[in-house]
Amino acid sequence: MSERIRVGFLASGSGTTVEAVMKRSIKEGLPVDHALLMTNNRNAGVIQRARDLGIPQEDTIYLNTHLFEESDGTRNNDLMGETMLKHFRGRGIDYLFQYGWLVKTPENVIEEYAGAIFNQHPAPLPEFGGKGMYGERALAAVLYYWRMTKHKRPAWNEVVAQYAAAQYDEGAILASARVPIELDTDTPKTLQERGLPIEHNVQYSLFKKVANREELTVKERESFIIPGEEGLL
Repeated sequence: MSERIRVGFLASGSGTTVEAVMKRSIKEGLPVDHALLMTNNRNAGVIQRARDLGIPQEDTIYLNTHLFEESDGTRNNDLMGETMLKHFRGRGIDYLFQYGWLVKTPENVIEEYAGAIFNQHPAPLPEFGGKGMYGERALAAVLYYWRMTKHKRPAWNEVVAQYAAAQYDEGAILASARVPIELDTDTPKTLQERGLPIEHNVQYSLFKKVANREELTVKERESFIIPGEEGLL
């Protein structure tokens, strides 16, 4: 029997991925303790979803990022990271999963959890990543690309599971899957809705590997952008 691991989730929104991963891991009996939820949004839907699946109130942490702002408007990321780490250390967290986490994770957290902190992204990387590229924003950019280029090849999006990195979306890709695009009718919302089940499968596939302590390998992928089209980005 595999040794149990303790995982923490970082999320800012509705929590559909947290819910999907927790439900499947419970159903399949993975050797995992869902030990912490951290959110920067005290009204996030993820809070109730996680509570319903067993993460208690005392292990649901609201991280008020405004408390770490300096007088000049910058954020003391080292202090914020140390605050986060105290919660993780205090609960013996082995692995962290960022699912819809809109905060830039401090470098001291990334360093302490090197190789053990993972991120979700809804669009091809590195082409559609970076600050501000999340959720429907990233999908709007993908749709714009396909409509501008008018390629004859079938249009597709790609959902990604990766290592988390100190810079937004720069971690190596560990798992991904394509989502077909219906160019004539798709909006960012419809593309997101159709892609969510695929996205959940991708995230769970990585979660299950981590839970079972399987070796993780970086996934090689073809460039999304055809040479000469880089300026569209």
